[in-house]
Amino acid sequence: ADEWGFKSWLLELDGGRGGFLQYLDSLSKEFDSFAELSAAVSPVVSGESIVKAVDPVVYDVLGIHSAGHRLVFARALVKIAREREGALADAG
Repeated sequence: ADEWGFKSWLLELDGGRGGFLQYLDSLSKEFDSFAELSAAVSPVVSGESIVKAVDPVVYDVLGIHSAGHRLVFARALVKIAREREGALADAG
């Protein structure tokens, strides 16, 4: 797993305070890369919470129960998924 990348990313989610580091072990255990993690993202549906764009199983396996943490995590993960899609489209 990309533990260093995941750790840096989790720290960025709350400006380096470390509140999201509690998910690092589960994240590293369950996912090998950002590509694998971003595969759990569906297109954002207009009018629905961005939280719903991430497969609920991700929140369960990582133990993200706080609505606030789910929102921050979803925003960041959707951003990664969009960046990956853009990079793939540019490469094609």
